[in-house]
Amino acid sequence: MWRFVGHLAGLGNILAACWLVLRWQEGAPSPLAWGVPVLLLAQGAFVFARLRRAA
Repeated sequence: MWRFVGHLAGLGNILAACWLVLRWQEGAPSPLAWGVPVLLLAQGAFVFARLRRAA
């Protein structure tokens, strides 16, 4: 069960990062704003890596 929740969390973070990047292409975001999708993507990748290691 927790493994499934972890997969959802990782996928959710990656999708949120992609959504933010697409949304911000409409305007010119500040350079600091790019840190949010980068952090979300890194967190999603970390969750997936941790799940693969635990399997």
